[in-house]
Amino acid sequence: MTPPLRSALCAIALTACGVDPPAAPQACGAFAGPSLRAVATPSRLAVVGVSPRYDSGRVRTLSLDDLSVGPLPIEATGDTVVRPLGPALALLHRAVGNQDNLTLYDPNSRAVCQVPLVTEAEVRAARTRPSANAHDVVSVDDGHLYVARYAMHSVAVVDVAAEAVTRAIDLAPQGGAGQRVFPDALARVGDEVWVTLQRFDDADMFLASPTRPGLIARLDPRTHTVVGTYALTNPNPYGPLVPTPDGRARLVTTFGSYNVIGDGAVESIDVATGAVTVLVREDDAGIMGNLDAVAVVDARHLVLRVSALRRGTAALDDLRVILFDLDTRAVTLLMRASQWGAAAPVVVGDRIFVGDPGSGPYHAGAGVRVFSPLGVELRAIVAMEAGLMPYDVQAMR
Repeated sequence: MTPPLRSALCAIALTACGVDPPAAPQACGAFAGPSLRAVATPSRLAVVGVSPRYDSGRVRTLSLDDLSVGPLPIEATGDTVVRPLGPALALLHRAVGNQDNLTLYDPNSRAVCQVPLVTEAEVRAARTRPSANAHDVVSVDDGHLYVARYAMHSVAVVDVAAEAVTRAIDLAPQGGAGQRVFPDALARVGDEVWVTLQRFDDADMFLASPTRPGLIARLDPRTHTVVGTYALTNPNPYGPLVPTPDGRARLVTTFGSYNVIGDGAVESIDVATGAVTVLVREDDAGIMGNLDAVAVVDARHLVLRVSALRRGTAALDDLRVILFDLDTRAVTLLMRASQWGAAAPVVVGDRIFVGDPGSGPYHAGAGVRVFSPLGVELRAIVAMEAGLMPYDVQAMR
């Protein structure tokens, strides 16, 4: 293969077309400081791809400048998600082998460190090793992180320099009659940190039939306590708390149960008052499906992921990603797939990035597709390697 042809293929395929030096182990204290809370201007996307059996994964970067692709010399599993922390990148590992670990990675220095998310005291108390199943992470000051531990019904306080969980915020009391609180998404909102609580009895999110509304718990990072709550309209908040362009509200999807159409919505929470407004309903004209991801294009337009009705254990075999006009209620179809995909759509600048899970048992054609704000497809990018599908897509520096 000639060098120009090899370069051209690397530009359209999310595959490792070179070997980067391995990341250098380093003390986590190097990550502490004001930059941990900085809002960095994104220059690329981090894309996690996983195998159909969720037993292996890869992380690649997608340049926002020229859509070129490169590898990241960090380990991922079949259940890893990524989050930007200033100039650094946090990886939450949830699979066997890397379970309950948080990895911090600096793309500039290639420094990397890892923090266990279950303490030895928690292991002794449980008489076994609990699964943290971390779902989100945010920085709360120059040296501490909050990690939502989905399976432990708590938010872990991570001391970055100490490389350890030093305390936990117990969220079980916020479950009401529910026995499973399931904290999902975290967001810094003013002087507080918000965490969404799904609150239902079923252990499996996909089979759950929740009956109580979801909740937002408001945390004070100075005291590491719950200082208030906001009740959502519908059950089962899922996915990120997305800011509106003016910063006055946060949006979240509440899909309720995948077995029911009409028990979910896109909800807006006023950051000053906590007032909740339903913006889009699952049974609105043009929707008629489970709303389980949202991204904001501008004050008028949302990108919505709409998943099919699931009956019992049947697969979610029809996925749509649409552009929704809040004023006219018009729907523009961006993508349709024959199977469910986990990656939420991402809006960066004047482009919309959508993870396409592909088709068939090996996810043929899976990758990241790029659209304009008007819904015009600009480019399709082939997935990382054969058999991998986008699992998480996040903007990073």
